Amino acid sequence: MNLFYKEKAKYKIVNLFKIVNIEQAKQFDLKLYTYQCIDYLNNIDVKLNYFNINFDFKAWTTYQGFDKGISKINNEDIVYFFSGNKEKSYVEIDNSLLNLDLPPQIGSIEITVSIKESIFQLDSFSHFLIKSYDVFSFDYGYIVFLDESYDFLTERKLKSTLFGTKNNVKEIDHIWISHCMGVNYGFIKKLYPINFLNETHLAQPLFQTLMNKSGSSYKLNDRITVWLIDDNNLDSFNQDLSEGGYCIGDEKGYQNFLNTKYAKIFYDQMKFK
Repeated sequence: MNLFYKEKAKYKIVNLFKIVNIEQAKQFDLKLYTYQCIDYLNNIDVKLNYFNINFDFKAWTTYQGFDKGISKINNEDIVYFFSGNKEKSYVEIDNSLLNLDLPPQIGSIEITVSIKESIFQLDSFSHFLIKSYDVFSFDYGYIVFLDESYDFLTERKLKSTLFGTKNNVKEIDHIWISHCMGVNYGFIKKLYPINFLNETHLAQPLFQTLMNKSGSSYKLNDRITVWLIDDNNLDSFNQDLSEGGYCIGDEKGYQNFLNTKYAKIFYDQMKFK
């Protein structure tokens, strides 16, 4: 028995994506959604003690300070929000198109929520998504299970260095970012234990075949279906979809996506000018 071993904290990492043009990005009420996310986390006893907007342009260490400070800032001037605590629970909202002088035709609004596995409940989170869908009507998303030895952004193991830990961004990360509009055309990043799919995914026969084979699903609302996949089927289902060219961000199968006729169409609309 290793007396010095400490079990790594485990998390459920939720990632949600809404595909937008610049006008739709401007219409997103980031301030309102910020408050909705904070309320949800407070209700499940996640205590947030750090708040920042626009990549630390303004930062606060209390909710009262944040509430007072953000009230003086126009919604259209906020492109990024982060709030978290030392336990690595956090919410991050990134409306990146508004942060570019020459934005591409199409981009995405991305929401990431990290919650400790011990307190995460899919039922309560689904209820939050339903209540807040009129503010953030996301197109696609997933939940991945990671422990603290992983980078929550890239979902890869952190590497130890003399100065702490690091994780390099890879080509696959750029491919996903520059093609993710494909989620509204039946494509996904890759399969995860919990997936939020829209009607374009359900219209693909291969998705229907796999969903009928294993796992469970339920309707979140008229547009989004939640698909839960058993661990013992996740790899084989991912392989099937990757071979079909449906997985934009799967390291083993993204080349199949790049060989489709859609890859260049998506890239041309999402590439930086």
